[in-house]
Amino acid sequence: MIDTLSLYHRQQAGTRLEQLARSIDLTESQYRDAIERYEAVGRFLADPSGSLAIYNPRLVPQGSFRIGTVIRPDHEECEFDVDTTCWLMINLPDSQYRIKQLIAHRLNQNANYQRMLKEKHRCWRLIYSEATRFHLDIVPAVPDDYLQFVRLGVPEEFAKHAIKITDDRHPQYYNRTTDWMGSNPEGYALWFLEVMKVQAHRIRTALSAELKMSLDKIPEYKIRTPLQRGVQLMKRHRDQKYGDDDFKPISVIITTLAALSYAEVVRSLNSDLFFDIIYHMVEKMPSFIENRAGVKWIPNPVNPNENFADKWAANSKLEKKFYEWHASFMALLRNDKLSKGYQDIASALKLSFGEKTFNRAFSPDSNLHNPASSSKLREAATLLSGGMAATNQSGHITSSSSGMTNQPHRFHFSQPPYIPKRRDHKYGALRYQQTLIEKNFSFLKCKIENKVLKCTGWITPPGALNAYKLMIEYVVGKEPKTTIIHPEIQPSHKIHMYRDHSLCLSFPPDMKWTEASRVAELTIPWLAEWLVYYELYQVNGGIWEGPQSPAHLTEATVNVNVDCD
Repeated sequence: MIDTLSLYHRQQAGTRLEQLARSIDLTESQYRDAIERYEAVGRFLADPSGSLAIYNPRLVPQGSFRIGTVIRPDHEECEFDVDTTCWLMINLPDSQYRIKQLIAHRLNQNANYQRMLKEKHRCWRLIYSEATRFHLDIVPAVPDDYLQFVRLGVPEEFAKHAIKITDDRHPQYYNRTTDWMGSNPEGYALWFLEVMKVQAHRIRTALSAELKMSLDKIPEYKIRTPLQRGVQLMKRHRDQKYGDDDFKPISVIITTLAALSYAEVVRSLNSDLFFDIIYHMVEKMPSFIENRAGVKWIPNPVNPNENFADKWAANSKLEKKFYEWHASFMALLRNDKLSKGYQDIASALKLSFGEKTFNRAFSPDSNLHNPASSSKLREAATLLSGGMAATNQSGHITSSSSGMTNQPHRFHFSQPPYIPKRRDHKYGALRYQQTLIEKNFSFLKCKIENKVLKCTGWITPPGALNAYKLMIEYVVGKEPKTTIIHPEIQPSHKIHMYRDHSLCLSFPPDMKWTEASRVAELTIPWLAEWLVYYELYQVNGGIWEGPQSPAHLTEATVNVNVDCD
């Protein structure tokens, strides 16, 4: 079915889905507050002078918050929670009751926590003020014998996090025993994160360059892969469709099937479009439901003996609801209105994700909805049109008081730039260009290969919806070839992009490239301009606002690759 959808549809639909996913996620302040609170509780529990110190307590987040698939409540009056596990280094046998009370005793030593404390079946809950609409669940846990899972084929790096947890409904709750409920939320989280580690590293690297921060300083909540965004979209869609229905698909089934499918999709799919990944990932999810002697089985990846779909056999409604929900989500992805105007798709998106979610994503303050509200992009365009623009080290358009001044030029579309097969070496000239580029633009990494200077890097223009990976190839005395590698963009003369995704950044009669022309002074600032104008092009109805040559040719005539020698 996806083969019948145009690249334009997939680009636009993916952009809309990404915007929805961002609106479903917690805000940055919510993330910061939640992290600050559970870290404060963790420090208190682990205080060397406290009653738990001899057990070496360790508080770690678990569940959707840990793996980056948490969704904010659809209604502002509802609370969101963070699930945590408090590890105590105690060997079994022991009683679940005693272990749970150890943690309660320590929390009661703090007047604030004592006032907030409430007991639940498996955990202690800290309920913060009504204004914050937040609570923290703390599940008491002790280490389990993880070698049993290694023998089942679970990698030790995941299995070693196996734990036993408390539950006051357990028949042996008050007895000293090893008969406790088992779990491994940290092992599951590490498995999930392993599935998407390559894509997560790419995003982290791009953010590191953009924010000028070291990789280890980028907060985890800023890293969101298509897998995480897809799970968020599916969970919100499920909640909107079924509400409090007890038979709706549970989150762990959606998350596990999505991760299994995602792993296969990223290996086999020859596309990095957000929509393409989501479409194929969701489409393939049911294929990972096993059939073991007539029993539907979705194994826990860190405990193969556990079946996440174990209740399906006892109640067929659970299985029926899963397939019903899956068909509904696929129907949404196949809706050709996803790439149309917001009025066309509004009713379908509101029905699928909720009116509040839709309004957050596509309100008048959203960059996607209203071009006039794209303030950062518009500010950059104003600087460019007024001749007061410069390009800074990150590739962002700023005032001319800092960075490399943007020189006048006009975008064009004729013969695409090319790298000749025969080329002068002139290593010194290439090295000179490389030095200038690296001195002025920290986001680019350059090397000289086969008499060609190649520079690659990531730029996310302020206010933009996309991060762009680009490559610049330069041969001495020739116009550089500048190519957009990511995201995949539909080439068109309207945006001055050739079929091979290279750009036409200048009009030949305006200037002639010579050995003296500097890539750092011309090509890179013009590329930064192109990104700003392309972002505006996406949100203002397909109108190119940048300067264009008067001899702008038609795409049908010249949008071909020429192998020049």
